Amino acid sequence: MKLFFIICRVVSLLLICIAGVFFFLNQDKLISVKSKIDAALDKKAIASRELESDQNESSKLLNGLFRQRGDLRMKARDLVSSTETLVQEIDFLTTKTPELEEKSAAFEVDLGKLKKELSEQQKKIDSRNAEIDPTLQKVESLEAELEKLQGSLSEKTKEKNFLSTEIAALETKRRVAEESFFERKKNLLSDIQKPPFIYYGDEVEVTIENISPSGNGIFISSGRQEGFRESMVFLASLGSGSNRKIFFMNASLVQDNLTFLELMDSDKNVENNLFDDFEKVLLFRSGTLSKE
Repeated sequence: MKLFFIICRVVSLLLICIAGVFFFLNQDKLISVKSKIDAALDKKAIASRELESDQNESSKLLNGLFRQRGDLRMKARDLVSSTETLVQEIDFLTTKTPELEEKSAAFEVDLGKLKKELSEQQKKIDSRNAEIDPTLQKVESLEAELEKLQGSLSEKTKEKNFLSTEIAALETKRRVAEESFFERKKNLLSDIQKPPFIYYGDEVEVTIENISPSGNGIFISSGRQEGFRESMVFLASLGSGSNRKIFFMNASLVQDNLTFLELMDSDKNVENNLFDDFEKVLLFRSGTLSKE
């Protein structure tokens, strides 16, 4: 038993020695194998990570595909519904096609009639235009003449304005000359001893008291006391402005406070109803001096 134990110890020692020698002799190979194992383990870790990443990407892709499938199913249902509606509309239109064709034919007939009427109306318009063209030419000619007349009117208006200015200036000169004349007349008459009757150039304003039945004479309430004498001739002025009337009158009857003045023969037919009661008449002494 001891021998067996000793033999086992010797064998163990030998194995240990052999293992030490083997380890010593194959140390480089063992290191190389360990490096390969470490590299393989690293590759395994990298591959595991890549596998996990691919699994995540695959999961995302799969989820996206599921969503797309859901969207496609909804679109397919909508498309089926739209298709059914379209089929119904097609069926409805198919039943309406004969009616629509009939209406289309009637429309074509009406359209033909309208085209014919339009053609006839166009012919009438062309004929009317042919009639209007000479009128338009006349209108153009008249417009040209009107423009010419407007130019002439403008020139005449300028001339009128110029003449109005000249007339205004002449009126001013006339008024100044008239004022000067009456002033000189007044001064000259003041130096002359006036006779006891209306003298030549004297003016008297009288009021018509009555009118003769013939309308050719008037009665006034002024007579001999106011200087009137029979056969005196007066230049009479009735009214004012553009309505003023000028004529000659003769004193055919004179009393103390009454005078009858009648139109001279040359003025008796000037105007009917020439006088009105209580109208003012301006008399200027004219004619030949009568005997007292």
